Amino acid sequence: MFTIGVVDETGVETKYTTRKKLRKFLRIKTKSIDEPDFMMVLTNETIKQVARSLQRRDQPDNVGNAKAQRYLETDWDSFKDNPAFPLLVEYKDGVFRPELPEGLPEKRDIEHRIDLKDSNLAMYRQQWRQSPEQQREIVRWVIDMVKKKLIRPSISPHAAPTFCVRKPVGWRIVHDYRYLNSNTVRQSIPMMRKEDILDAMSGAYRFSTMDLMSAYDQVRMREEDIKYTAFQAPNGL
Repeated sequence: MFTIGVVDETGVETKYTTRKKLRKFLRIKTKSIDEPDFMMVLTNETIKQVARSLQRRDQPDNVGNAKAQRYLETDWDSFKDNPAFPLLVEYKDGVFRPELPEGLPEKRDIEHRIDLKDSNLAMYRQQWRQSPEQQREIVRWVIDMVKKKLIRPSISPHAAPTFCVRKPVGWRIVHDYRYLNSNTVRQSIPMMRKEDILDAMSGAYRFSTMDLMSAYDQVRMREEDIKYTAFQAPNGL
């Protein structure tokens, strides 16, 4: 909850509001007048909550939630009681690796391709401002990816902004390719209806899901399209 003091001719009218209502209040006020006629007062409890939130934000590897705890405690021994454990052990050096091999994936019949609506358009967007912590994380990630030979320095006229999104453990590096997507010819691929998927699962009694590790890095990009995927980082393009 936030405390808002609204100043008018008669004095100050104090109101308590939620974060959602506060955003609506600020939008209305800032659009209706040139000079704001209000002030926002944060209570001591609100300041303490913000401080605790900032402290948790600065400790990405110790967030203390259940998902992060499961992630940190998961190893091969945790699957011993699973009926599929023998398969995991049998294929752990091929399919179920703890990390991907160094370098680009092997060439296959399928490559990711980018067909543009306007090939003469330079798809560039200015890099957003990042906190020092996020900048360090992006630089660390770039250095690691270069060592693994998954990315390389670029002189492309195209460039997408890069930013970080917090995960239960650490950060996720994200490139904003929305401008590139807007200039990409969309492929119409039919998707199965969820009802048909559920019908196909009828009668089964054992279900499993698999999450591909760094799936984006497991499909090669067509060579002539690599330049479109250039992104910005604090240490270069």
